[in-house]
Amino acid sequence: MELVRTLAAASPWLVAAATAAALVAGLLPVGLMIAGGVLAARIDDAVRHGGGDAQLRDAYRAFAVVMGLFLAGELMVPLQNRLRWLITKRIDGVMRLRVMRAALAGTDMTRLHGQEYLDSMRLAHGLIRWSATPGGGAAGLLGLTRDYVTGIGAAVVLLTFQPVIAALALIAALIVRVRWRGETIGLIDIWLRGWRHRRESGYFTELGLGRTAAGEVRVFGLGDWLRRRIRAAGTEAWTPTWRRRAERFGTTTALQVVLAGSVAVGALIWAARASANGDLGIGGLVVFVPALLAVLALGRTFNDDMPVQYGASTLPAIETLERLAAETVSRETGCRIPAAEAPPEIELRGVSFRYPGGTDEVLREVDLRIPAGGSAALVGLNGAGKTTLVRLLCGLYPPDRGAVLVDGIDLRELDLDAWHRLVAPMFQEFVRLPATVAENVGAGGIEHLADRRGIDAALDEAGAAVFAGRLADGADTLLATRHADGSDLSGGQWQRLGIARALFALQQGARVLVLDEPTSNLDTASEERIVRRLLEETRGEATTLLVTHRLALARRTDHIVVVAYGRVAEAGTHDELMGAGGRYADAFSMQAALYPLEEPGDE
Repeated sequence: MELVRTLAAASPWLVAAATAAALVAGLLPVGLMIAGGVLAARIDDAVRHGGGDAQLRDAYRAFAVVMGLFLAGELMVPLQNRLRWLITKRIDGVMRLRVMRAALAGTDMTRLHGQEYLDSMRLAHGLIRWSATPGGGAAGLLGLTRDYVTGIGAAVVLLTFQPVIAALALIAALIVRVRWRGETIGLIDIWLRGWRHRRESGYFTELGLGRTAAGEVRVFGLGDWLRRRIRAAGTEAWTPTWRRRAERFGTTTALQVVLAGSVAVGALIWAARASANGDLGIGGLVVFVPALLAVLALGRTFNDDMPVQYGASTLPAIETLERLAAETVSRETGCRIPAAEAPPEIELRGVSFRYPGGTDEVLREVDLRIPAGGSAALVGLNGAGKTTLVRLLCGLYPPDRGAVLVDGIDLRELDLDAWHRLVAPMFQEFVRLPATVAENVGAGGIEHLADRRGIDAALDEAGAAVFAGRLADGADTLLATRHADGSDLSGGQWQRLGIARALFALQQGARVLVLDEPTSNLDTASEERIVRRLLEETRGEATTLLVTHRLALARRTDHIVVVAYGRVAEAGTHDELMGAGGRYADAFSMQAALYPLEEPGDE
């Protein structure tokens, strides 16, 4: 029934046309059986009466009807295929939009960690990766309708000859049909459970065939190892399916042979005796045998069984994604609009946080204050909780305890969409769009993507204008190595584009600059210059949070917070922390010995 309801996503006229086509296509074989019997009877009559003109005309008319029905059946094939394609694409388009909306709904990313969400999204990926989709399943229902119309119509024809045989043939066919249907459902369930191994096999296949890892695959001689991993994963994924086929399909086939064979043999014996007794003429025999076979054909598997079952298995996943999205949105009740005229003061007060499903708190009672227009740096070892703190500040997760305050207002009370328009982030793992250089920068203010002057200014300020200008099409160069005409950049060049994106967001009205390891792929002199310039040029215009391992960069900020094991270990200005002689002072002295510090006047 769920698949039937999805037909509402297509045009009513389209569904009506496809349904009518399915009914006509299902009845045409029945009509052809009857017409064939009439033709056989007319030919027999003409032969027995010496081929008189009247008998020949009747035979020719019957032949014309047979040919007309045959040609109509042939013409219905491309028509049904076209209607099926249209229904599939329209429904799948709607379903993809539903999945996209559900995935992007709300700001809180908590649900993205839940097993329910992950399992549902895995099934929803079938809309892209599998040929069997809700649209294909809905269109498959029309195909099944056609097949059932043919089988039941043939049973009605058979009923006019011998009711008992008609009933036995239909019962036998439906028994086997139910068995085949159950086996198909079981097979698909097993196949779906093997998704982890299929994903592993697909990943290693792409790794071996693609350009991303081509160098290391060859240098380290990973070819044989990749083939073994692909083979092992593929075997794990498909062995249960093969075993199910071997164990269960043979039994069902034997059942079909016994039931269908018994009914067919008994029916043919009856037809032979009736013909011998003169109770069944040549025309009746020509109708009876095809009708019998058409009824028994209901017991086989149909081409549409697989698409229908796959499509049906995807729908609950889509509904689950929508439910989880609705629950997330319902919890985000903040509606206050943050002030956009000036940079805000940001404060974290007693913030604690644990990722969904995690056992340990990533942040514990963290206090942090960044004055309006000022700057702060987060420093600490990997895994200390710095990036998590950034995510909470952006409103991507709510804290378990404590609060993130913006100008004294709890972030949960704010309209998060409005808040996001004020944040210019450069995340540690920022998205590298398979798009042009200009589009990668313009993503920082997508409503202003046509502002090429602003994009060029951001590129120049981030130190990316020179290398961008050397690309084949300048800022219009496609950065996508999957395409033959696409280009790629070095890690440092990509980071400069990420910084340019954040700067473009500031141009378009953002008031909070978040830099999470913004220059980790740059040389020390370049990162010192870029970060110093960012902090100096945005002072008073934006409230800035810098996350870095490089303490020479952290000293440029107004306030430094040392995070260790999810807690604030030390906090203060650079001079205060150096004077305290704690872990910050020790780490800074060690780094200073390794990397000479560049002074403000140096270039």
